[in-house]
Amino acid sequence: LDMIYSVMSVILSEDPPANFPALDVFWSVNNSTAEGTGTFDEIVASGEIGTSFYSANRLFLLGKENDDTEEFDDHVVVHEWGHYFEDNFSRSDSIGGPHGLGQSLDMRLAFGEGFATALSGIGLNDPIYCDTDGAGQASRRLRIDIENDGFGVEGWYNELSVLNLIYDLWDTNNDGADNDSLGFGPIYDVMTGPQAATPAFTSIFSFATELKALMQIQDPTKVAFIDNILGDNDITGAGIDIYGSNEANDGPGTPLDVLPIYTDVPIGVPFEICSNSQFDNGRDGNKLSEYRYLILDVNPPSALTFTVENDTPSTPTVGFNCSADANDPENHEHSDPDIAIFQNGNFVWAGFSCEPNSEVTRSPVLSGRYVLDVVEFRYLDDESPVGFPEQTCFDITITPSAMISW
Repeated sequence: LDMIYSVMSVILSEDPPANFPALDVFWSVNNSTAEGTGTFDEIVASGEIGTSFYSANRLFLLGKENDDTEEFDDHVVVHEWGHYFEDNFSRSDSIGGPHGLGQSLDMRLAFGEGFATALSGIGLNDPIYCDTDGAGQASRRLRIDIENDGFGVEGWYNELSVLNLIYDLWDTNNDGADNDSLGFGPIYDVMTGPQAATPAFTSIFSFATELKALMQIQDPTKVAFIDNILGDNDITGAGIDIYGSNEANDGPGTPLDVLPIYTDVPIGVPFEICSNSQFDNGRDGNKLSEYRYLILDVNPPSALTFTVENDTPSTPTVGFNCSADANDPENHEHSDPDIAIFQNGNFVWAGFSCEPNSEVTRSPVLSGRYVLDVVEFRYLDDESPVGFPEQTCFDITITPSAMISW
């Protein structure tokens, strides 16, 4: 409670009338790092929650002694509260899932996790993030210097780059490119204002674009400082927009299918997009280049048919039945494209069937600008067969469809 109160006080210092929706915190001696099975409620009841986490105004904390507790882990508690902050004061489009330091992540996940860790350093006025575990809680599972540590390749997809960047914008310690400070006020104003309403997916691009726009009004001398901090984390600051249109960093090694970050898609003209699991060794389904982002402008208002087809389809196993038990092996051997449509952070429509090699879905009437994500579901599926292709390319066609009564 003391840790949560500390970070709440930081919010109140910027916004004294701030209203905090009720938060239930479940911290039990039965909450362990074991990963339970069954429904969400069954897992919570068993205590086998795997890790501390936030979900829908509920915060679950590990507490089993000689395994992993959180009584010494101040930053972990505030990090999870940071997700509550995004949920109630701002917005997060993060897809969640496992993530490790230095990994190349889906940009929505990278921003959400990076922001929450940066907020823990800000809320506690302490850049050293520690997580203890083991016998007597005497081992150190994780230690991060929020201000200085870096693992993996820097960029918009690395949560360490995001957390370093946001913390450096706030702190008053001069260190290299970090030679100035914005304080918490502009960060709070962007998170609770334009970041919550951005037509793009939430990422470091939407945050930094809106922060620069705000400082251009409040104090233009700070804009160059923001660009310097972005550049120090290998993110292009000059000409940045919410879609990362000018970004040149395409990830570590010799990656494919990363840039452009968003693709403007036409109605009525087929195009190709590829989902790539090159950074995902564990079928986590949340790494860079697995989800591909699209921009769709619909004018005049129209109901649309979305057709997504694997351009090198595999032959489904004999006896395949899309309605069969999901544990049947034949349900995991073929390509399974998925597509989802969002507007200003709100889920609008999706095609999530398990039909082999293709997805066809008809939307209600759409109007205005939308962002879409496309993914090969096999990359999210830990029952996918060994040797499933690392890259899957889809031919996509979006066409007007007949009016449907909903």
